[in-house]
Amino acid sequence: MRDSASPRPDATDAATAVAARGRRPQPAGLALAAAIVAAALAGGCGGGGDSPTAVSPSPSAPSPPGHAYTVSGTISVTETSAVDSDTNDPTQPGRVDNGSFETAQALPNPVQLIGYLAMPGGGPSGPVHAAGDLVDGYRLFLEEGQVVELEFAADPRQVDLDLFVWDPATRDVVGQSIGLNKYECVRISASGEYFVSVEVYPNTSSGGSIYQLRIGAPGSGTNCGNATGAAALAIPGEVVAQPAAAVRATAATGKSLDDVRLVRGDPAREGPVLVELPSAPAARTAAERSLATKAAAVAAGSGRALPATDVRQRAAEQIARWRSRLPADAQARLETIDFAKRLMASGQYEWATPNFRLQALQTRTMGPFPPNDREYVKQRWHYEAINLPAAAAAVQGVDLSASPPPVVAVVDTGIVADHPDLVSQLVSGYDFVANSQSAGDGGGIDANPDDASLMPSHSFHGTHVAGTVAAQTFNGIGVAGVAPVARIMPVRVLGIDGSGSLYDILQGVRFAAGLPNDAGVAPARRADVINLSLGAAGIACQPQFAELFTQVRASGAAIVAAAGNDSRRTILQPVSFPANCPGVFAVSAIDAGNRRAPYSNGGPEAFIAAPGGDLTQSTTGTGLADGVYSTSASNEPDGRRLPGYTNLQGTSMATPHVAGVLALMRWVDPSLTPQDLEALIATGQIVDDLGDAGRDVLFGFGIVNARKAVEAALARRGGGTPAPAPAGRVEAQPSSISLGSFRTEAELVVHAVGQTDERVVSITTDSPLISIEPREPGSVDPATQLGTYRIRANRDAMPVGSSAFPNVLVQLSSQRTITVQVAIERRAANAAQGSLGPAYVLVVDAEDPQRRVVASAAVPQPVDGVYRYSVAVPGTVAISIIAGSDIDNNGGICSAGEACGAYPMLAGELEVLRPAGNLTGVDFPLAPLGGVSPDSVASVRR
Repeated sequence: MRDSASPRPDATDAATAVAARGRRPQPAGLALAAAIVAAALAGGCGGGGDSPTAVSPSPSAPSPPGHAYTVSGTISVTETSAVDSDTNDPTQPGRVDNGSFETAQALPNPVQLIGYLAMPGGGPSGPVHAAGDLVDGYRLFLEEGQVVELEFAADPRQVDLDLFVWDPATRDVVGQSIGLNKYECVRISASGEYFVSVEVYPNTSSGGSIYQLRIGAPGSGTNCGNATGAAALAIPGEVVAQPAAAVRATAATGKSLDDVRLVRGDPAREGPVLVELPSAPAARTAAERSLATKAAAVAAGSGRALPATDVRQRAAEQIARWRSRLPADAQARLETIDFAKRLMASGQYEWATPNFRLQALQTRTMGPFPPNDREYVKQRWHYEAINLPAAAAAVQGVDLSASPPPVVAVVDTGIVADHPDLVSQLVSGYDFVANSQSAGDGGGIDANPDDASLMPSHSFHGTHVAGTVAAQTFNGIGVAGVAPVARIMPVRVLGIDGSGSLYDILQGVRFAAGLPNDAGVAPARRADVINLSLGAAGIACQPQFAELFTQVRASGAAIVAAAGNDSRRTILQPVSFPANCPGVFAVSAIDAGNRRAPYSNGGPEAFIAAPGGDLTQSTTGTGLADGVYSTSASNEPDGRRLPGYTNLQGTSMATPHVAGVLALMRWVDPSLTPQDLEALIATGQIVDDLGDAGRDVLFGFGIVNARKAVEAALARRGGGTPAPAPAGRVEAQPSSISLGSFRTEAELVVHAVGQTDERVVSITTDSPLISIEPREPGSVDPATQLGTYRIRANRDAMPVGSSAFPNVLVQLSSQRTITVQVAIERRAANAAQGSLGPAYVLVVDAEDPQRRVVASAAVPQPVDGVYRYSVAVPGTVAISIIAGSDIDNNGGICSAGEACGAYPMLAGELEVLRPAGNLTGVDFPLAPLGGVSPDSVASVRR
């Protein structure tokens, strides 16, 4: 928890002027106390009891401390947000079964949906508990190149969900993803109307699971190997399977395979075999019973239990009713899928599939962008904003083999050391969290900087920051880093609650710089760049602090720090400590439209800007909110920590973009000093000016430009000997745009990157649904046609209820064409503009160690994407506010995959408010917790 006016990391905007602030520095990463996340929803604020209703706002009259007062504000969701129409929340308005072709739920496109499925009698009590809900169906028009992505919260060995795409005209399955993992995907190969279903696999499932379904614009999904059309290639009744070692040993004695007929292959030899399902009904039933017995033994051996026979029977009957309306070929293919899963569950086979198995391609070099990392598409907007793809192009062919990997110290909450996108990027660090309660690992400084938090909704802030700096790139999984050639030095100074003492932080900084510190040790090599995505408002940079940072710079380490997140759209708060210290590069945040992010602090100390995101918007066509996407993790109920990825916002997220660019510069020219870097920024050589000309209070000297930075370093390489100028080119930013259902226009910047002879020949559109023109007189150079354009929507040319993805075409003199995709939607006049189901607002006592819920309210549904709430509070002196959904009706909000938000944002500690009267304008965003991620679940695969 953080007092709302104290030194803090960069994670929040100020709620109100009456909030008192404390003095403890903290990170900008949210650590929700487990007691809050799992807190029972009071009164009518969850399952059971009266239906929750929004409390009417009270007048903003002063209320003496210790007396009742109200807290009110808005909670916003993006227009791409949606919720399953038949969740387990009994208060969900307008509940409609969506488990058939006839009742399929219509979805917008793009979309990010949260939903819930359960076996009969599985999961918490609620509307779907008794009978179960095994199929959720959705109907929408999809374009070629879009990817339907599913991720669910449960361990797939307990609850296994599968993804299917259907042709609604023939009711035949045309795409499927049926792995035994938490992530499934299907790529759309041809444009048209589709029915998408999420289904429980009943034979090994028990309980229920929350899930997220994401569909972004074409090209914005992951690198998915499952495509529509491939399902038709499956041969009904045939399965390719890899026998387990015990089966191979038995087969070597001459024993034939149980439960299947061998068609091809040698089961005694390592490698796959082709098997056939029994064709006679009696033989098929006997084989299924035999496999069920084996599966039960496997489950019992691992401490799990399969669903009871009667439960499986009830579930099978539901599935049979659903499938009875399908064509015979579709039924046969689904039966083959079921049988393949039975073979895997039996323990007799390492894997089994009707037709394919995927492998990701990997490289370990710094190649050109875009990289092959599967989730790079979710990072594209914030990396293009700093011109990172052009920076990567600039170093192609340059011999930098003699340059050592630059080291970036991430002074933060520590690191998830076994994250697959970070494990190869780490150098030794240290843990300076001395307080045992805060450390969570026994206390005392030590050489293990692993993030020790076990809190269910810990944000793994340091891990997120580290991934932006230098996640392993070009490895075919996960995300990309700004400087994949760099190495991360994790320095833990913030504890499991996301806060840390000033003393510990200063010790961590000293360690990173190779200066004397309490550990009595120094790193093998001091950091080239020190990233401080932390801070505290209201603390001046005293002389002793300024002296420390002077020493750090003298050691050769550049320091970047988050400007802070205390501002609002109409109120600019001062830059936080330590970003307000001389010699520290204070980083402010921009959104996807190159505007100041509404939370970002500013002032005369603002030095440079970078993408920090804005989770209240979804403008990039991915279907996700406009956050910064990077490495993370989740703490599972069974104690496991699973590496993963998530979207966050804040100046904490902006800062590592700058740190990564500075690391690239030190890689190109290791002789660059902090003073050199400062001068290059201050003279505008490695930034793009934004806002008022020159340095201003919002963006400093401008947005960091990675291409310019690399070119500047190349020009200085070898003691000032100019390197060959990298080839330039014309580019358009952003590379994709979402106008959604209500935005009428957006800006497109067409500019030259580096020295180039390319010129714009024409800029046109391929559809009457959009038009393009210069933003204003003088915004486009008439000679080169470079400049800023305005794209306008023409929804009158669209049918109501449709979506489209027209393109802007930039023809160049080199015969190259730049294509910028625009997502646009026309909804019915009365259509909802984004919803995540009923939202529950909890006010917790910030001074109670158990974070007791003292007041709550519920808003059944938003109006135009905005939940308006007002909560009557019984005089509690210090409070924090959290909100979320409870679609599984487990009595708690913010379960994995559910909607979750906190004031002022879900990227730092909970803000502590000390009201002197009624509080208004306590506004914050709400978004699905975590994100759809194909690489977050490898450790639970069978």
